[in-house]
Amino acid sequence: MNQNNTVNVTTVDRSIWRRGEGIDNSMLLNDGKFCFFGFYAKQHGVAEIDIKETVEPIDLLYEGVSPEEIKNLLVTVDLPDEEYEENNPHFVQKEIVYDITKLNDVPVGDCVQLSTSCPLPGTFYMQSEEQREEAIQLFAAILDEEVRYIN
Repeated sequence: MNQNNTVNVTTVDRSIWRRGEGIDNSMLLNDGKFCFFGFYAKQHGVAEIDIKETVEPIDLLYEGVSPEEIKNLLVTVDLPDEEYEENNPHFVQKEIVYDITKLNDVPVGDCVQLSTSCPLPGTFYMQSEEQREEAIQLFAAILDEEVRYIN
C-alpha cells in the first residue's frame, strides 16, 4: 500500500491495449492504443497529449509532466553534475518498470530476460495472454498498483 494506505488501480481495456508486438512497436500511446504504462499514466492524471508517442514513462518528464504524477515509477539518484540530463536531473525508472514494459511487449511464444530483483527473475517465456495479464498484475503489486482488465 502507498503512504495513504490505499491501493491505486489501473484498468486495462483489452480492446485498446497494445501488447505482445515487441519492443520496436512500444509506446505509451500510439495509433489509439495504450501499453500498460499508457493506461497507468492516463489514470494517474497525465493528459493523453503528453502520453502520445512517448516511449517510456520517464520520458513524460520531457513533456512537462510533473514527477509527482508518476513518482511511483521513479527513484531519485545522486549523479555527478556532468551526468545530469538537461530536463531529467535526478530521476531514473525503477527496475520493475523495465520488467513490466518487457512483459507488456514480449510476443507470445518468445522469451524475455527479467531483472534479478523481480518476482520472476531470469528468462521468462510468455506462453499466453492470460499469463501476461497475471505477470503484470504480480509485478504491478510491487508498485502498490492493482490491475484490472476489461473488454
